[in-house]
Amino acid sequence: MAAILGAVGGAVFTGGANVYLEWRKARRELIGIGSAIAGEISAIMQGLNIRNYQPRLRERLRDLKADSAPGSHGFSFNENTETNPIWTAYIDRIGLLGGRLPQRVTHFYNLYQSAIIEFQDFCKPTLPVTEGEQIERILAIWQEAGRDVQPLVRDLLSLSYPAKNICDARLWLQGHRMTPAMAGWRHGSGLGRGE
Repeated sequence: MAAILGAVGGAVFTGGANVYLEWRKARRELIGIGSAIAGEISAIMQGLNIRNYQPRLRERLRDLKADSAPGSHGFSFNENTETNPIWTAYIDRIGLLGGRLPQRVTHFYNLYQSAIIEFQDFCKPTLPVTEGEQIERILAIWQEAGRDVQPLVRDLLSLSYPAKNICDARLWLQGHRMTPAMAGWRHGSGLGRGE
């Protein structure tokens, strides 16, 4: 009888340890994906701000409307630049983020890609639209993309909140993911609001 209880106890302990290790591995991957994507989105927006694209485009638009624009807009586009390597690396695992995060991240990157295409057309016109119309479209896309950036980056980084108890592992085993919003509700931290 003692041998049977020992074997059952050992199997339960080994199974529990394996489940815990798998949960920790999945958790580390989730934290890494969220952190990497948050970093890339932040870098994209900071790069746009540092390069002063929006103020320069607005100034060009004002000059065009006042018929005082110089001949060339002075912008260029390098088609050989890889614009979002992190997104490309993690696109097949974006669903691991859980909740609405995959939708929000995808929304940002699609708007960003649209802005790149518009900017490319602006630098080397291929569409039958005026320069002013192209500038207005680029600015509208950037405004929409930037609307959710700070909350999105915050929510992606909040995926790395410290696990408070084994409840996280239990939910994972049941096929559910502990979202930052659930953690905020349960622990009163407020993480992930808006999820």
